Amino acid sequence: ASIELVCFLIWRQDVFGIAVLITLFYAICLWIAQVQLSKAAISGAVTTLGGGLLGVAIAVVIVWPSLFPALAVLPVLAIAIALPYISGYVFRSLCVAGFLVSLLVILLGQFLPAPLISPWWLTPAIQTSTLSATVLLITLLLWQFSRRLTDTMLQIQSSHAALVAAQHALAVHHDRLIVTIQNIGDGVITTSADGHVTLMNTVAEQLTGWNDSEAYNRVASDVFQLQSIGPTGDQLNPVQEVLTTRRAIIATDDLMLINRAGTSYCVTVHASPLLNSDQVVDGVVLVLHDVTARRRAEEDQREWDRRLFHTQKLESLGVLAGGIAHDFNNLLTVVLGNATLALLELPDAAPARLSLQSIEHAARHAADLTRQMLAYSGKGQFFVQQIDLNAVVTDMTPLLRAGMAKTAVLQLQLAPSLPAIEADVAQVRQIVMNLVVNAAEALGEQPGLITVRTDVRLVSREELSQATVVNDLPAGRYIVLAVRDTGSGIDAEAQASIFEPFYTTKAPGRGLGLAAVQGIVRGHGGALSACSTLGQGSTFTVMLPVVATPAILPIAVPAAHAPPRA
Repeated sequence: ASIELVCFLIWRQDVFGIAVLITLFYAICLWIAQVQLSKAAISGAVTTLGGGLLGVAIAVVIVWPSLFPALAVLPVLAIAIALPYISGYVFRSLCVAGFLVSLLVILLGQFLPAPLISPWWLTPAIQTSTLSATVLLITLLLWQFSRRLTDTMLQIQSSHAALVAAQHALAVHHDRLIVTIQNIGDGVITTSADGHVTLMNTVAEQLTGWNDSEAYNRVASDVFQLQSIGPTGDQLNPVQEVLTTRRAIIATDDLMLINRAGTSYCVTVHASPLLNSDQVVDGVVLVLHDVTARRRAEEDQREWDRRLFHTQKLESLGVLAGGIAHDFNNLLTVVLGNATLALLELPDAAPARLSLQSIEHAARHAADLTRQMLAYSGKGQFFVQQIDLNAVVTDMTPLLRAGMAKTAVLQLQLAPSLPAIEADVAQVRQIVMNLVVNAAEALGEQPGLITVRTDVRLVSREELSQATVVNDLPAGRYIVLAVRDTGSGIDAEAQASIFEPFYTTKAPGRGLGLAAVQGIVRGHGGALSACSTLGQGSTFTVMLPVVATPAILPIAVPAAHAPPRA
């Protein structure tokens, strides 16, 4: 700018004001560039300087085109300076503008006449130097561009190699991650930010019933459903909850997972948000731990503990009842024997005879009570023989009907050709009598039906395990005696205690009828079960094993003519 100002003072004093404006324009460009550099805006500073050079070149050509054609160097110089710092649209614009200005300056310098005051040799010299400088700077520009292009290609190659290596490492990491997720023992499900499934491992496929490809991009709640275990069965959506709260969920309680086929699994759920580099929720990962087997084992253990406790309680009560019954029976034997002897010695008109008869009657009732207690304890005296259960029931029919209300109907459903069982006839009669009397009392004065059914069938271990009395019986053929009534039924709380001695829901009852049946069945190696529904009646089922080698059955002795028992 200073050299141009001096040239204007020497050769063109008439345009000195324009020279000052050009110099001031240079100063303004430098000041703007300095401000931009102070703000670390390198590209803006270089663009300002390059644009300033182009503007000065155009202004000088307009003012004095023939004297300074060397200004064609300035656009090339501007591009050479700005090349390392600018790119894109600005770079293309400066290149086009710079070459157009250079061409304009050269053409104007060739065809416009030089002023008369300039020396004759000045214009050819400046034109020659301008062309030389232009060619030199264009060569420099091309060389710089070639070098930058080479460096850029090397950088691209290096970046490409690094990118390939990074992609390979990423692929290896991705494959390892997929293998790890697929081999995790828990179900893993990932979703997108809008709750659609993006990935499921093998265990999750087994739990939900969906393949990974089928479940992809489906709403998580359509793939599986979660609900709380309990009477309410509340529906849960952990994916939506995590997306809303951006917090992890760890379910402390077991949940019920319902899959595609409607199958239920007990699971624990851990749901966490997936955050991207900007800490924005990009999805959810769910971990489903199947605890169905553990929960089933816990329930089985609780059931076995309950049964063990019940069995131990019954055994303890049986031992207690047996001991008391034996001792009490010995005392009753003395009382009954002496009362009988005293009656034999007293004359019929003796006043004390009525008192002795009352003692004898009460002693016989007490003896019946002790027999039931001994039957419950399983320590009663059994006279085992092969008997026909149908014959026993048929023989007892008149006696059973006599003990029922007139509004009750007794129906027999006896299977033909029933195999024999090994049992005590008197004890079997006691079973039938107690069950029918219990059914009649359930009916009361209301009309109803009592059904006595016999059958033979194969009984599985699962059915035997559900029986109230279980002696670790094997599966096989059993004679089944079922007594059903249409009475009021028994609630669940009472069903848990109906076979306990002295438990009764009837005011005049002693609570030994069903307890005695249980003891007799247990003593004969059988099983007993009860099924009842409030308002629909009750069914008591006795299962006794079939005789392996049947013999010729004796004729059943009628209950009314049974021989006296000690």
